[in-house]
Amino acid sequence: MVLEALKSRKNLFLWLPIVLIATPYLLFIVPQYLGLEAYIVESGSMAPEMPTGSVIYMQEIPADRIETGDVIVFTPNDSRLDAERVTHRVTDTREGNYTVEFKTKGDANPSPDPGWTPSYKIEGKRAFSIPHLGYLIKASRSPLFITAFIILPSILLMKGQIETLFDQLKNKKRERTPTADEKTTSLEKEKNMHPSTIKATHTCLQNFYNITNGFR
Repeated sequence: MVLEALKSRKNLFLWLPIVLIATPYLLFIVPQYLGLEAYIVESGSMAPEMPTGSVIYMQEIPADRIETGDVIVFTPNDSRLDAERVTHRVTDTREGNYTVEFKTKGDANPSPDPGWTPSYKIEGKRAFSIPHLGYLIKASRSPLFITAFIILPSILLMKGQIETLFDQLKNKKRERTPTADEKTTSLEKEKNMHPSTIKATHTCLQNFYNITNGFR
């Protein structure tokens, strides 16, 4: 019982790092199959609600459904096509030239963003966010982290499974081969047989001998 408890505890410690690494990736990837896009927040402009390293899940939404107070993901007016996305809160809206325009501001910034953002530069609205999840995702990409928390535990788990398999094979072999104690017990049972049983056995053997001699 003690050995089994130790083995189960050992397996728990081996599985724990793998689960801890797999969980953030599942939280990052699974919502994307539900129509959401995930981004890692790279600055603290939306702290304390969304500090640096948070993961934000964005959903596409028509511009006319965006209201003041919503957090949106957009491309700034003064950026290039390959610029990083910005995640800020809508503080005001207005009707522009053939489109709706939005005034935005980071919660931690002292002043709003320059200019107005037209609706065609908006990529989506925040559905929800998980603080600090991005740090763990970034750290788990390093070779040292992968080796220490994924490869080594996986090897140890495989080693434990192989040892368990060999133990099971040994136990089956022991069940098939009688031990010395079992053989001794069998001999003692034969010695303790009732005389009538011994006589009947002797008679059967004698008859078998006579029959076999008759075929010669």
